[in-house]
Amino acid sequence: MMGGAISVTSEPGQGSTFTIRLPTIVELGAEPPAGETTPRPISLAPAADAPLILIVDDDPTVREVTARFLSRAGFSVASAAGGREALRLARELRPAALTLDVMMPDLDGWTVLSALKGDPELAHIPVVLMTIVDEKQRGYALGAVDYLIKPVNRGRLIGLLRALCRGESHRVLVVDDDAMVRRELRLALEQDGWEAAEAENGRLALERLNEGPFAAVLLDLLMPEMNGFEFLEAMRRRMEWRDIPVIVVTARDLTEDERDELNIAAQRVLQKGPKEEMLEHVVQALAQYTAARSVAAK
Repeated sequence: MMGGAISVTSEPGQGSTFTIRLPTIVELGAEPPAGETTPRPISLAPAADAPLILIVDDDPTVREVTARFLSRAGFSVASAAGGREALRLARELRPAALTLDVMMPDLDGWTVLSALKGDPELAHIPVVLMTIVDEKQRGYALGAVDYLIKPVNRGRLIGLLRALCRGESHRVLVVDDDAMVRRELRLALEQDGWEAAEAENGRLALERLNEGPFAAVLLDLLMPEMNGFEFLEAMRRRMEWRDIPVIVVTARDLTEDERDELNIAAQRVLQKGPKEEMLEHVVQALAQYTAARSVAAK
């Protein structure tokens, strides 16, 4: 919330080093003029069809920091400095979800939440309370989907908002003959709020798809029995599976013809590389495509 950072390096048998960096000076942004409705610009522009999250907080630093990490996670973001502005923007923008502080000077969060849930046109918008006030039962009773105490865990908030925006199916099918790769992808997905099923080749993956529904498929290309290209061909022949996003994750050096083929059959191709970077790219791509499908369906 102050613009600092926490990092860790760890080596088995040697120990761990935790580093906390805090700025010596925290410059608060100027308050927007009264009545201003234009959301703050975000440095990392998300996709045009990304789900819109409305951040409601009277603290400009909280709005700015939250907007930046949600934007990096693939969301579109708008912000409101108070309750009255929040209600106006909710009616104008119809966000996919809304984060709401409780302690605000004009209208407090309880009043805003009650107004949202009392309006038939806005009642469907999921509201996540983010506050220092620990009154969870009151928040749930008024209709909040979750209640987070500040300082908020960023990973939990992102995972929660992705779950709210992605629709009914939270399941992803991981198809790879390498058991270690499947395990790492599954763990990364579960930490991001997904449920993961596994298959070690294309033939087994087709059987798993019958156990659906699945929100997406993560697919390796080099596999025994049935490789990724054969799996894609078989999958696209089934009408009920054609709209499932497929993200190819491969170490193979692709020819130009193979890339052209995958551009038709898959949403994205990611090259396997350093583990942490690969997992981050997979989670971001998955969130982007499934969220876009959910918005389009609405």
